Amino acid sequence: MTYRGQNPGAMPELKKHFNSAQIVEITMISGFFNFWNRFTDGLQIDIEDALVMNKFAKSATIDPADYVAYMRDCWWNHEDEGGGDAKS
Repeated sequence: MTYRGQNPGAMPELKKHFNSAQIVEITMISGFFNFWNRFTDGLQIDIEDALVMNKFAKSATIDPADYVAYMRDCWWNHEDEGGGDAKS
């Protein structure tokens, strides 16, 4: 979440894709996770114990180019094929 003066085009861009209720929900979720990260960091709380965190070291890596290609090919990018409109 950023102050609106830092990115004045963010809200008009969001309104192209989401209705007001969806924008509020997106804002609440991102605000909650921003709060949660600051809260746990400030209190030096480990979210997961070392055993669980070690499992992440063994997880697969994703090539950013492959991820971007996948996301660009998702159903919501194909409105002309009946993918629908995010505002509905």
